[in-house]
Amino acid sequence: MATAVGAYEVEIVTGPSVEEGERAKLNLFGEQGGDRIGRIYFYGEQVPLQSDFVDRGSNPVLHLHIGMLSSVLDLLESEKPLFIELTEQNRGRLTTTEDTIF
Repeated sequence: MATAVGAYEVEIVTGPSVEEGERAKLNLFGEQGGDRIGRIYFYGEQVPLQSDFVDRGSNPVLHLHIGMLSSVLDLLESEKPLFIELTEQNRGRLTTTEDTIF
């Protein structure tokens, strides 16, 4: 089920690569604020990506390369509504439609 994104916070990691190449993290929050509804981790281009999954709080956790960060931030700023979900195929989606297409 897709959940609407209302707000986000971004953390960018500087300096030498740490924590398996993690370079940035986005925390996504619902439209009503307060509760986190998902996270997106960004890694160096050479780092193999982990599989997307749902955490203990039933929130999608997505993994992308750092080259996608600006595109994701553009989506968050310009597209309303925007939704996050994990599909039945365990693939993360950040989408402008609430309905799963595939």
